[in-house]
Amino acid sequence: MPDVEIDPDRAKRIASRLLYRPRVFCMEWVDPVYCSGHWVPEMVRIAGGVDELGRRGADSVRISWNDIVQWAPEVLIVMPCGCGSATAADQARQLAANPGWSELPAVRDSRVYAVDANSYFARPGPRLIEGTELLAHLLHPVFFDWTGPSDAFREVENHRTAKHRGAVNWKAPRGPTVGEPGARSN
Repeated sequence: MPDVEIDPDRAKRIASRLLYRPRVFCMEWVDPVYCSGHWVPEMVRIAGGVDELGRRGADSVRISWNDIVQWAPEVLIVMPCGCGSATAADQARQLAANPGWSELPAVRDSRVYAVDANSYFARPGPRLIEGTELLAHLLHPVFFDWTGPSDAFREVENHRTAKHRGAVNWKAPRGPTVGEPGARSN
């Protein structure tokens, strides 16, 4: 792997100039649902988003599904502690059974992502810089490229987008997608 020069202040400088900060929910566990805690809400802020359900500097805690529906995240990041993006995507599939799932702006706009929490979010250290860059890309893909590994994230496809696109699995830009069980081509 080639050496990559990382500027830890780059994302912070660019994000500070953004006029729009989407509502984000970082889900640290799927069943039961836990919000993010510790450093992740600060990473979201630096990356140019707002996660009012996260607990900056505190433990993640169990929250109600209704809290998520009321927050109406525009971007939903599924990041089960200690899991890679494939496992996170598998777990994310069960979220579609929750009431109000298809009405969430993140679901309607195909902005639900499963990420490699084990590599980029679960432990304090230098990889958190790359995790912040990954968040910046997922929140603001026009302004932030992702040059890291292609398996760092996966788009979690919902039934509506699968039917609309006429495919079970379609290729997301710069990352694989996960098809929803039962989705068919028309």
